Amino acid sequence: MVLAIVMYTFVLVELKKSLCRTARDENRKRKIYNRVLYKRVGWTAFISALGLIGFFQDFSAFPPRIMITLIVPLIAMLVITFSKTMKELLLANAIMAQFQFCVATRTAGAAKELI
Repeated sequence: MVLAIVMYTFVLVELKKSLCRTARDENRKRKIYNRVLYKRVGWTAFISALGLIGFFQDFSAFPPRIMITLIVPLIAMLVITFSKTMKELLLANAIMAQFQFCVATRTAGAAKELI
């Protein structure tokens, strides 16, 4: 739980810094920030709710239900990475680019280990 809070804080602070460095108007910056915040909180609430009702406890299903927690974020990360908005944000802030690269390579490595 503590790690999740630390990572959320890091990502949101760096997103805010990146948005400040872009040439977009303040209303658009606020909209992007809020959209990222709501989607992250929504995904966490969704996964938490599934965990609380015992959705992930059935290991007899194929593919395992836990794969949802890996595949959906991986697809979302790929879509976001190649979007025009993210390209501008990543160029504005090199730390976010490094962070995203680390997460992408670790996710790919974890997915490769599962196969």
